[in-house]
Amino acid sequence: MVFFVFFKKNIPMTKILGLDLGVTSIGWAMIERLPIENKILGIGVRIIPLSTDESNEFTKGNAISKNRNRTLKRTARRNNYRYKLRKHSLRNVLIDHGMMPDNRLFLELRPLELYALRVKAIQEKITLPELGRVLFHMNQKRGYKGRPEVEESGNKAQQSAYLDAIADRNATIQENNWTVGQYLLNILNQSAHATIKSLIFPREAYIAEFNRIWEQQAVYHSVLTEELKQHIRDKIIFYQRPLKSQKHLVSACRFEPSHKVSPKSSPLFQLCKVWEEVNNISIKDKDGAPVLVTLEQKKQVVEYLHQHANISSSQLLKLLKLKPEGEYFPNYKIIKKGLDGNRTVVAIRKLLDKYGHAGENLLQFEIFDTLINEESGEVLDRVRIKGDFEHQPLYRLWHILYSLPEEQLVHVLKEKYGFTDALVEALASLDMKSGGFGNKSARAMRRILPFLVEGNIYSKACALAGYNHSDSQTKAESEARKLLDKLPEVKRNELRNPVVEKILNQLVNIVNSIIANPEYGRPDEIRIELARELKQNIDRRKDTYIRNNKMDAEHKKIAERLTEMGYKSITRNLIEKWKLYDELDGFCLYSGKKLVLAACLNGDRVDVDHIIPQSRLFDDSFLNKVLCDANENRLKGNMTAYDYMQSKGDEAFERYLAMVNALYANKKISYAKREKLLTPQKEIPQNFIDRQLRETQYITSYAREMLQKVCTHVTTTSGAVTDYLRHIWGYDELLMRLNLERFAAIGLVEEHFKADRNKHIKRINGWSKRDDHRHHGLDALVIAATKQKYVQQLNNLNQIIVAGLKKIDIGAERPFEPQEVENCLSRVLISFKSGRKLASKKRNPANGQVSLTPRSYLHMETVYGQIRKYQRVQLNTRFEDWESIVDSDEKSAVIARLSEFNFDPKKAFKNLEENPIVSENRPGKNINSVTIFIDRYVERVTLNDQFKAADVQSIVDVKVRAIVEKRLAQFNHNPKEAFRDLSANPIWFDESKRVPITSVRLYVNYDNLRALHTDENGKPKDFVIERNNHHVAIYENEKGERFENIVSFWTALERKAQGLPVFAAVDEMGNNLVLTLQINDMVVIGLNPKEVDFLDPAQFSLISKHLYRVQKLASKDYYFRHHLETKLEDNNITSELKRFLRLRTLTSDLPIKVKVSNLGKIVTVYSVR
Repeated sequence: MVFFVFFKKNIPMTKILGLDLGVTSIGWAMIERLPIENKILGIGVRIIPLSTDESNEFTKGNAISKNRNRTLKRTARRNNYRYKLRKHSLRNVLIDHGMMPDNRLFLELRPLELYALRVKAIQEKITLPELGRVLFHMNQKRGYKGRPEVEESGNKAQQSAYLDAIADRNATIQENNWTVGQYLLNILNQSAHATIKSLIFPREAYIAEFNRIWEQQAVYHSVLTEELKQHIRDKIIFYQRPLKSQKHLVSACRFEPSHKVSPKSSPLFQLCKVWEEVNNISIKDKDGAPVLVTLEQKKQVVEYLHQHANISSSQLLKLLKLKPEGEYFPNYKIIKKGLDGNRTVVAIRKLLDKYGHAGENLLQFEIFDTLINEESGEVLDRVRIKGDFEHQPLYRLWHILYSLPEEQLVHVLKEKYGFTDALVEALASLDMKSGGFGNKSARAMRRILPFLVEGNIYSKACALAGYNHSDSQTKAESEARKLLDKLPEVKRNELRNPVVEKILNQLVNIVNSIIANPEYGRPDEIRIELARELKQNIDRRKDTYIRNNKMDAEHKKIAERLTEMGYKSITRNLIEKWKLYDELDGFCLYSGKKLVLAACLNGDRVDVDHIIPQSRLFDDSFLNKVLCDANENRLKGNMTAYDYMQSKGDEAFERYLAMVNALYANKKISYAKREKLLTPQKEIPQNFIDRQLRETQYITSYAREMLQKVCTHVTTTSGAVTDYLRHIWGYDELLMRLNLERFAAIGLVEEHFKADRNKHIKRINGWSKRDDHRHHGLDALVIAATKQKYVQQLNNLNQIIVAGLKKIDIGAERPFEPQEVENCLSRVLISFKSGRKLASKKRNPANGQVSLTPRSYLHMETVYGQIRKYQRVQLNTRFEDWESIVDSDEKSAVIARLSEFNFDPKKAFKNLEENPIVSENRPGKNINSVTIFIDRYVERVTLNDQFKAADVQSIVDVKVRAIVEKRLAQFNHNPKEAFRDLSANPIWFDESKRVPITSVRLYVNYDNLRALHTDENGKPKDFVIERNNHHVAIYENEKGERFENIVSFWTALERKAQGLPVFAAVDEMGNNLVLTLQINDMVVIGLNPKEVDFLDPAQFSLISKHLYRVQKLASKDYYFRHHLETKLEDNNITSELKRFLRLRTLTSDLPIKVKVSNLGKIVTVYSVR
């Protein structure tokens, strides 16, 4: 315990909650800050497991839901089901009107003939059955119904190849006045073997062909009425279920909570966005001096962005009449991606120009009024937004494109604007909705925009408009706020990110539990740190993922080179030195001399220098480091690199500037490093940490605002500050010390000499604090103990030096002794979110009925078919398939014989020669064998280079199997070669009819599959495997014998739906339930609850060594992972360390199941008989 001397009197006790939020974890620590001592009230860790796919997709920056892949496949199944429904409905209508095709039209028409019939139908009379066949064909492929996003349509280069190809094909048929059928027939006429399956057109093209066919045939057939046309076209073939309204998901404006945010495609939002980006333009010359961008120049850029989808770095410099890159440098965002233009205006203008429509009047958006002093009549140098801006031509056109359904939209564009059909179709295809919504309402933008057009940056414009952009409050305002008793949950889809919503809801549960717990109560302060991945948006996560992958590959290559040079231990420092050497081409920037690589790696008269000294800027990143001669580093001292080189004279300074700019021009150094190399001491950024926190944007702000509902003072901190404080307070090695004993027992501990301590210390080989889940709790403790004055000092190190202020000795203010922290960490029990909820109840608002929605998948993804095979088998003492006998006479005779012997086949079918079975209907004929049916499950598999050679023998169709075997033999039984690129080298089923084999049906060796549906006759179909286990139940009889029952998620859900207990207390044999296990259940192994009180926190250090979670379950094979372990490794070392245990018998002592609360306390011990 550390005691401090305070000079102020009556300093109150303060409870501080520290929170460390990761993607899959929450560390928390509550401390009490007292006048003479600090006290640790509690430390805990909550783990929120993500699946591998979830974690990977989130890290990559992909927009995902938990079951995205399953949803995609379910959607494909639904689409197929709806196609079948349409086909069935079409069939009934055609039968009713005498238009049903005969078998010849279905079976004998080849693709060429079928498309020829479609073309004939728009030119001359065809029969009604032929027309019916054409309609069946059109029902198979209805075209692409969607709109290219505004963001994409404004920039051709960003359009996907798929949409580009659709647009090009559609343009071709419009130019030639063709139908889809005519286009495809032309291709087939050129090559009868051409592949046309992937040639998709917009839905409108297929509808146009349908209309032309119907109008032509209606001349010859009176049955083809307008009413029937609309029914078949609009209610069957081209029917599209209307989308559900998503208005309830639109967020409220943070500045005007009673108003919803505007769509991103709104002209007002686009104008506001353009001005925000333009006002953030900053440019420096090659010497690092800032270049002024005037308001008039900003207006020029805004005007350019109204005409173009994007402006690049070089285009910007040219527009501002500055020399090209190399002399002037815009800010990094512009260099990397440029500035986006007014996408709505650009997208509409592009189409108006393309189709020759003079559209400048339609693009008018004159929304500014000049302000006039009502008393003096003086014209003020300020503008305001007109109250009727919605009546401007651009806004009215946008609103029509945004809000009207497609059919009504086409009519309005033609009637109101007189556009041509081609232009109407192009405008109707623009998707003004898919870009989503912005972050401000129209009301807020009307107040902010006038200040943006004056050239103010966004935060200042908000302040001038009367909005608190940072949501900061005075101390009095903060303390006056009424606090809630507990935090409300984050609503589903509120953040459009299921991973972040999940972690924040777990945070809500933890904070509410802490407030409700009398040991802790409501905190006076909350300090929170968020993991980088949580704070980044999708685009930044993608960039980070790509950059990290590239960096990992680079590090791997460097490690290989270092190994070749004889280095046995490849450390991060060695790799960093290699990269610094390579980055500068081996030169010292300060002396201009060539450095020796070996000297750099070994630190022989070569130092790693901080470009801006750490004493002036809290930045130890790679971007702030260079390799230099040790003597130069000594002379540089506490100066920045820029100031040091300027002090060496003009010649050295000019050489330095030339080297820096050449390195940047050759892409050896990044823009950020160039900026640091050109930063003088007077321009060292202030509030470096605060700026980093501001860059984390929305999620950090959301978390802070959420926590402010229950706590007056909420602040955020950064990982760099936490790492620094943990190190200087001596907490870095605490977790390793807690693990030393068990690692030493298997010889994985070595002694190392620490020169700075002048003593030998023991270290675990390859140890990382991330090998122990408790590191989240340790970080949370450091976060809680972080005083704002520490952050302020690290924030403004340069200003403190310049002003000559006294620095705080942060290391001397260590809040807790390491031993005390170590003791607290030893008692931490990790809490795991179980994810065991079976189903949620959902009420149908229409009829009030309540249904159960499963919270996990009921079955595996693959859907299997079933076919019946027949087989002649001998009757013998092992025959038990009498229910499968096909012939009714044989079946009756066999069952009659079995009934004589109590259905014992060993007795019934013994000595059939002496005691034959004879059919009553077939006297004189002995039954020695019978024909039985066998229902086999089959799976359709695509033939490609992943197909296994061994599966050929499982192919159902004999002819197909022979053809595939022949192809495989031609390639020496190598499936990767035999089945590669079958589109170019097909396997023909019937070459004369050009019928290829692209997929095959395989027998699968599964039993007892579940049927998803039944056919028209009530016969089961569409079979699936139940392989999602909900729990394992262990039962015991009176003799002490134990039995296992693995219960699937499907079965558990059925029990719940029937009102039965999910965990059956007694099994079918009358045995009693003694234990149930689910994934992430917590168990104690190796301790007796009669000898150790599991509920006593004083025993948690002992219990921690024996606490495991259920990792995976299979029949009589249960894996338990130690609760502290972060890696899923199963090898000899992890087994010796008891990182995991495996139970494969029910005769040994069963584990003791316990419930660990979200705060890490054992609250329930489940008894085992």
